[in-house]
Parts: sequence; C-alpha cells; structure tokens
Amino acid sequence: DPQNPLRREGILHSVVGSEYGAQAIAVHGGLLGFNTNGYLGSLRNISLHTLRLDEFAEPLEVEASLQFRSDGNQVYEFKICTGGRDVISGRVAIFSLSVESL
Repeated sequence: DPQNPLRREGILHSVVGSEYGAQAIAVHGGLLGFNTNGYLGSLRNISLHTLRLDEFAEPLEVEASLQFRSDGNQVYEFKICTGGRDVISGRVAIFSLSVESL
C-alpha cells in the first residue's frame, strides 16, 4: 500500500518485516492466552534477503513459531516469504511484565 505508515521516503524497507514478524508473534501469543503485558526484548539473527518489501507482486506470508517459553517469557522465530522466496527471518525475545509491576 503506497500509504503504509511504515514507508520512509516512499520506500518500504525490508527491516520493517521485523515489525510484521512481531505482530504475528503477538497474535499467536494472544490466541494461546499468553500474558500480553510485555515488551520486545531483542531481535537477533536477522537475515534480510532483499532491500525492499514493496517490490513484490505476491502477498507476503508471515510465519511465527514459538521456540521457548518460561515464566511468561518467550522466544520466537519468524520468517517472511513471498512467491517461494525468503524475504526476512529472525529471532525475537518477548519479556513479560507481571501485573504487579505495572
């Protein structure tokens, strides 16, 4: 979408895919009933296979898979591809906040 608010100077850079991955992780965690009071603690092993996300005609497919969970904290891996081509992948750590600390 040319009006995507994540565009900068008319370009949707591939690093924005990390936000899409984080959104997929939040949806997954919500569907599983995980505590949603938390924050993105780290992005690691980010692999960008293209410079832009807006150069593809096919829709982006976002996958998120839970790798580890303990005490409400989670580690996920995510991958975005389109038309059989990898676009971006990485690992995200989510740290939960206890209700008492809010």
